[in-house]
Amino acid sequence: MSNAMDIGAPNNLPRLQRIFRSDLDAFRADIRTAQVTDEQTVATIKKVYEDTGYLLDPHTAVAWCASEQNPDGNVHDVIVSTAAPEKFAEEIQRDTGIVVDNTSEPAKLRQTPERFTSISNSLAELRTFIMHNS
Repeated sequence: MSNAMDIGAPNNLPRLQRIFRSDLDAFRADIRTAQVTDEQTVATIKKVYEDTGYLLDPHTAVAWCASEQNPDGNVHDVIVSTAAPEKFAEEIQRDTGIVVDNTSEPAKLRQTPERFTSISNSLAELRTFIMHNS
């Protein structure tokens, strides 16, 4: 369901290498990994929807499931959704039975003013922003 995430050379790898100055030990100390199957993705979409009424897109469901696989009481995971379930309406309905209205939300979004915050290219500033705005 999230084939764009299933790649041999992740496009974020050079960024991560720069952030950690190619220090593999530092990377391993801060980054956790997980493997999520399509079946787990579908189960996560269903469970989150049933529990909360919030419909995850497949990419965000992968992140959610991975977060649940690596619980750490000392760490607060931040999941940044990069897609919308409306983009995957057909797949979500086929695999979960959940009907996705892929017309009304995009129409509402087009009426919503754009909001964004610019920060410098700094891991420290990103951490500060997340901690004060989540």
